[in-house]
Amino acid sequence: MTNIDTIIPEGFNLVTAKDRDGLLKAVDAEVTGVWPEFMLHDTVANQHWARLYSEFPEYQFALFDKESGKMAAAGNCIPLLWDKYPKSLPNEGWDWTVRTGFRNKSEEAQPNAVSALSIAVSHEYRDRKLSGCMVEIMKETGRKNNLGTLLAPVRPSLKSDYPLIPMENYMNWKNTAGLPFDPWLRVHVRGGGRIAGVCEASMTIPGSVKDWKDWTGMEFPGSGRYVVEGALVPVEINTDMGTGLYIEPNVWVVHRIQ
Repeated sequence: MTNIDTIIPEGFNLVTAKDRDGLLKAVDAEVTGVWPEFMLHDTVANQHWARLYSEFPEYQFALFDKESGKMAAAGNCIPLLWDKYPKSLPNEGWDWTVRTGFRNKSEEAQPNAVSALSIAVSHEYRDRKLSGCMVEIMKETGRKNNLGTLLAPVRPSLKSDYPLIPMENYMNWKNTAGLPFDPWLRVHVRGGGRIAGVCEASMTIPGSVKDWKDWTGMEFPGSGRYVVEGALVPVEINTDMGTGLYIEPNVWVVHRIQ
């Protein structure tokens, strides 16, 4: 049994929403800036994000720098029930985990897994190797609650540099050491995770053409597929309808934790 205190890097404190009121506000103020603006407009996230902190407080956490008091990183996860078959993990990755977790809670279903939702590291602390630590905290949180698996619909960190490459191809790229080319996938694999497949419609972000102009600073003169900074695949713009739609693929990674 791992003691969570041994996971926390020296110089940092772990705080959960169960420990501190107002953690949601602090997280929003400190780390939401690490995401592209359009990523803050997923339909399911907008419906449920604040509820994570009130209904699953011990699964929402942050690392604080002991010396400066600054938030260095924030993590979000949710307990849920699944059938334990990686091949059955759905196409609607991130959105599915959130909907399933809240539905299970309302039905009083006993969870058997925890799913990662977000790990955000403040720019100032990117060189402190906190990402792997955050994954381990999620695994230990699951272990403490007798949950045997950590699921993760992973958003590969360099995929936005290759928006025209299918995720199925990208996730199989390897570096010279035979590990995943993508740094974030590499963190998960080094931590014992197994890549289980692509969830092609992990997040769905609709908006008007005006919304997409505001979110990206781009002009969209006509209908078509647009490469947008920070997006993993092109955004579909329909100027006749005045709409834009981004459907983000992620990669399912499964960690056995018991």
